[in-house]
Order: sequence, then C-alpha cells, then structure tokens
Amino acid sequence: MLPIVSQGSFMVTFPAVIESQSEAKLCASLLKPNESLVMNIYLLDGDQSTLLLQEKAEEEFHRCFNFQTPQVEAESVQTMKVELQGENFKMTEKRKVLFRRYNPLTFIQTDKPIYIPGQKVNFRVVTMDRNFVPFDQKYSTVVLEDNQNNRIGQWTNISSTRWILQLSHQLNPEARQGIYKLKAYIGERTITHYFEVKKYVLPKFEITVKAPEIISLHDSDMNMEMSEMGCASFTLDTSVFFNSTNEIFLKEHLTVRVKVTEEGTGVLNITVSAEAEASQTVCDNEVVSVPERGRIDTVTRSLLVQAEGTEKTETYSWLLCPKGDSLSEEVDLTLPKDVIEGSSRSSVSVIGNIYIHKQK
Repeated sequence: MLPIVSQGSFMVTFPAVIESQSEAKLCASLLKPNESLVMNIYLLDGDQSTLLLQEKAEEEFHRCFNFQTPQVEAESVQTMKVELQGENFKMTEKRKVLFRRYNPLTFIQTDKPIYIPGQKVNFRVVTMDRNFVPFDQKYSTVVLEDNQNNRIGQWTNISSTRWILQLSHQLNPEARQGIYKLKAYIGERTITHYFEVKKYVLPKFEITVKAPEIISLHDSDMNMEMSEMGCASFTLDTSVFFNSTNEIFLKEHLTVRVKVTEEGTGVLNITVSAEAEASQTVCDNEVVSVPERGRIDTVTRSLLVQAEGTEKTETYSWLLCPKGDSLSEEVDLTLPKDVIEGSSRSSVSVIGNIYIHKQK
C-alpha cells in the first residue's frame, strides 16, 4: 500500500501494483479539517482522466471503496491524482500506480493418458484466477486434433457449468496411432493438452505344464516343468503320499492336482495320461503283473471357460476443497444382476491436480 500524506490533513491508500480488469480497493481519510473541503481522486492515463471519488466534508471521515481497474494489454503505468480544495486551501498530490495483466490459469485433463482406437475420450476444462479460485469461463473454441493435425472434434462458443466444462469424443475404430492434442481457445490464448492413441492388449500368458510320463511309487519327488514365455521348474515332494494313512490308496489310484490358469475364454482341452510300469518290486507280498493291453490310459476332458464379468469404467469429476487434514467423497457402484458371486472386483484411479493458495 502506498500512502499519500500532507501535513496530516488527508491520506489516500491504494496498492502499488493492481491487476488489470479487476476490482481494487482505495481508502481515503480526511483528518481534522479546519473548513469545508472537497476531495477529488482521479486516475490519469495520458490525456484521459477518470474521476474515482468526490467527497465534500466538514468533519473527519474515513471511507474505503472498490473501483474497476482499466484493461491493459501487458503493463501500464498510470497516475493517481488527489485534490483537496477549500475556500482558502488547495493541495494536489500525484503517485504512480502499475496496472498489470494476469492471465487466468486453464487446465485440460483426460481420464486416461493412453486410449485404444474406438474408445471414448473423456476430458474436462477448468479455469481459475491467480488465487486458484475457479470461475465459469466461455471458450470460443475447443478442438481435438489427431497426430496429423487433422481436426476430428470441435465445440464452439461453449461455457463451463459450475466451473467445469466436461466433454467427450468417441474415437474411430480405425483411428491413427500417435500423439493427439486437445486445444481450448480463450480469446487469443490457446491451452493445449496431449494424450496418446495406440493399440495395445493386456498381457496373456500361455502356461504349459510338463510332468513325467511314468511315476514310480518309490520316487521321493516328482519333477514338473512350467513354461511361461520361458521356462521355470519346481519339484513336487511326493513323500506326503507315502505315509501309513495314504499308502493303502496308492494301490488303487494316485491323484495329482495341478492348478491351471487360463487367461482367455472358450473351450479348454485337458488331457491326462497314466501308464502302468512293469516292476519286480513286491507290493503287498505280490509281484505286480502289467498286461500289455490297457497299461496306458488317456482321458481328455473339455472345459468351457466363460468370462465372469465385463470391465466397466465409471468416471467422476469433483472439485474438492479440503477443510482440515482429510476429506472424503462417496460413490455408489451398482453391480449387474447376473454377476457371478465372488467374482466382483474394483479398482480406483485418481487423476487430478492439487492447488495450493498462499496468502501474503
């Protein structure tokens, strides 16, 4: 604040630097007048003069008021002139004031950084003043350009609702891959945001389990190989089958359970083969006789793998102003009626900015 003081009779205060096209505060005080005085306050810009205040008083007064600042292109130094006049008294004081243009802050955000051709691009535009306070803004044009600078989406003369402009665009299934641009125009200002369009798929794994064709009852372990874009192997300890409780069942059958994970859908064929091995080892006081016919048995079963559900994406936009150490926002998620019990899963992705307002 820059004061104007003369003989303790009056004082006028105003900021030394004022934002263009905003409301600024000016305070004027008249102290111990000896006669009826008239105070005039002018804003001078070259040959132009604007009367901001005219006050006639015979007693002390203190008054503050807001005035609309002029529009400037970049910066403009103007003059604040104060006149105090009576029948036998006249005084004039001048001080410089700088008017500076501050552009508002405009942000464009998409719900994802990467899209597959054919997906819908959801995005929002929000504009804030230099104190990070959002306000409704009219955008002359909002455009979407592909990687060849072709305009594939356009919205004209559109305004935000409750501070946020939310729009969407459905990409063509044959859309070009590359970097796309979202542009918002406010007068001569252009705000740009980039995102990528490319074809990608979630990784699928093909797992092959290889087990020995023949398993002997005297083997202490069974080696199994699993290949998944490479090779990995582990050893299954079969000693659990050869205790006093389970040994009797080995005369009839041997059960090995293997968990198979299928990433796709459709019909999955599983083949299990068993072979009886001739041996002179005595089993239950008898030598096992293996006939030539029927010593190998193979069973193939088909499993129909169906999807438990379809991915569903919901996008919500909030402008959150926390009060205190934490805040919360509740969202209701409705599951389809035919969802398989125990198959529902959810994940949350938060995209946004944190704005911090510092007070001087």
